[in-house]
Amino acid sequence: ATMFLSLPRFGAYKRALIATSKALGSPEEPQAWINLAQVRRMAMLFACFPAWVAALSVLVGLETVPQVLLALSTVVLLYLYRIPRQLS
Repeated sequence: ATMFLSLPRFGAYKRALIATSKALGSPEEPQAWINLAQVRRMAMLFACFPAWVAALSVLVGLETVPQVLLALSTVVLLYLYRIPRQLS
């Protein structure tokens, strides 16, 4: 359930990514990169939420397998927020 908190942020990231790709080579490019960085930063904070839940679940005695799955889901979510090669 913690992964679903990241879904609205991923949509915003995709829209910012598309806007940045359209602004390449134009005078609006620097502002598009700044906007993309802001949206990406917020999205990555939400993507780390499953790892925080896994870390806090140690205190309440959650089994190891769910903790590992939560941590791996965070890695997958963070991978989704990379900058594509076409833009870098």
